[in-house]
Amino acid sequence: MLPLVPILTRDMRYSIVVPSLVCLLLLGVPSGVSAQEAQPGAKENDNGYSQISIFAKAIELIRQDYVDGNKTGYHDLITAALKGMLSSLDPHSQFMDPDDFRDMQEDTRSRFNGLGIEVSMKNGLPTVVTAMEDTPAAKAGILSGDQILKINGISTERMDLQDAINILRGPTGRKVTLTLLRPSTKEIKDYALERAEIKVQSVKGARLIEAELTGPFKIGYIRLIQFNEPTAEELSKALDELQKQGMQALIPETRYAGAHSRSPEQSGRAIE
Repeated sequence: MLPLVPILTRDMRYSIVVPSLVCLLLLGVPSGVSAQEAQPGAKENDNGYSQISIFAKAIELIRQDYVDGNKTGYHDLITAALKGMLSSLDPHSQFMDPDDFRDMQEDTRSRFNGLGIEVSMKNGLPTVVTAMEDTPAAKAGILSGDQILKINGISTERMDLQDAINILRGPTGRKVTLTLLRPSTKEIKDYALERAEIKVQSVKGARLIEAELTGPFKIGYIRLIQFNEPTAEELSKALDELQKQGMQALIPETRYAGAHSRSPEQSGRAIE
């Protein structure tokens, strides 16, 4: 049985996987679910159980009649259906199986092995959200908005986002070739990057802004590089130091901070 796990969406929200109806295209199947069965009634009369029964019938028909039985295990079919279900909602939602979820949890810690880019789906292609500072991606000149056309020569046109991430990550010292399209210039370029251990320092540049720029006020500045597990502690230490220097107001810069959800601890301390 597949466990339902929380999904970290790319627009700083959390979603939960819920059962839903998935439309399936049955090619070469002599029998199928009738259109009348599959057509939902008025929304106020919609019965979730009846919709799930249609989904179950479709799975059984695929298992019974599809030509390649190696592809019709319950786990594989239901996992694929859940991925399709979530991807149909918006580009920022995705289903994660337990392995993918563990990978995501590793990413939110202070270090991981990879290229140093965050990606989301845009116009059907994995797209760079941010290239983190001092990482192979940033040093190579990869920019936010670059679209990944190929990974190691493999087209990403129909690639699931999590599958793309799984190819990008891996042992350090090994090279990954990305073919990127930069929409602003229409330039297509190959980047050969070597995976490295990415150590993410959450907070940088904490200081009081020069007095000639702020007048009589002491205004602090903090640059947040990444929202991850150590961020709350690092942010708290930086704020304590600035307050010792008499800080009266704060300018937090978050434009390089990627898309991980801010934790309650970080939000609460920022409000204080």
